[in-house]
Amino acid sequence: MRVVHVKCPKCKNLFFSKKTDMAFICENCGALHMREDEIKIFDYEFWKFSKNMEGEKYYMPFWKIDASVDIHKSEVVGVMKIANLFKDENRGASIYIPGIDLSPEDFRNWSNILTFNTPKFEIEKSAKAQRIPLTVGEKEAEKLAEEKGYIVKRVKPGRKAYRRVVPSPDPINVIESDAIRMLIDAGAVVIASGGGGIPVIEANGQLRGVEAVIDKDLAGEKLAEIAKANVFLILTDVEKVKLNFGKPNEKDLDQLTIAEAEKYLEEGHFLPGSMKPKVIACIKFLKACGEKAIITSLDKAVEALDGKTGTHFTR
Repeated sequence: MRVVHVKCPKCKNLFFSKKTDMAFICENCGALHMREDEIKIFDYEFWKFSKNMEGEKYYMPFWKIDASVDIHKSEVVGVMKIANLFKDENRGASIYIPGIDLSPEDFRNWSNILTFNTPKFEIEKSAKAQRIPLTVGEKEAEKLAEEKGYIVKRVKPGRKAYRRVVPSPDPINVIESDAIRMLIDAGAVVIASGGGGIPVIEANGQLRGVEAVIDKDLAGEKLAEIAKANVFLILTDVEKVKLNFGKPNEKDLDQLTIAEAEKYLEEGHFLPGSMKPKVIACIKFLKACGEKAIITSLDKAVEALDGKTGTHFTR
């Protein structure tokens, strides 16, 4: 997941959000805004269900839209119950629509049900959207570890940011390997085995997710084995693998044999969750089937393949 800094147009507070987000809510002042051709700020309210609701309860997230229309021409083109809302002179009404993905038919049905049977809710004036920070400081990390039992580690050497970590088991197979192999044989460019997702295990003939995370480097190596690739290229945020990373005696590595890479791993030169799984993935690839593995930055990919930069792993 890629994140970006977003500046609130109201209070100028900076906060993190997913790069794909279109709407943002400021964690400082609560302003909701959307970025298109220009920044638009929207008024909104938080709502909570009434405690005195009677009968069977159904819970569905929904949007409340205050709509108004100007009708210049009217004709019957089918049965649309919501159109009845705009028969009065005001041409205004509140419409309630589901806030989840539904089929077009279910969306229309639930829109009618919610609009003509207004949900019983009331304004939650004290509510404020809470965001979970991507990283926390050392004191917050200690508190999370003590109170919730989280495993919290420093993100990178030299930085004071910490984050929760979960196990990242070594992948033993790619479930869709047969389909991927068929696509490759047919000449297709296949994009697969991304990291950050939830790994699965087989139990009683079914696949079940586990509380862990897929490591993109080790999953990519497994995909390279399936593809019978001769070169395995890992793209990251540094041009070359380094010894003593972040220290005054930092040193770039241009070439590494399997034996040298394993020696540096044993000496603890590569940080878990960062460069260590990348180096392990390169070693696994060379031992399994590959001729060469390369680690470099995204903007140096072509140069690295030409042998001009990057760290090159060989047997």
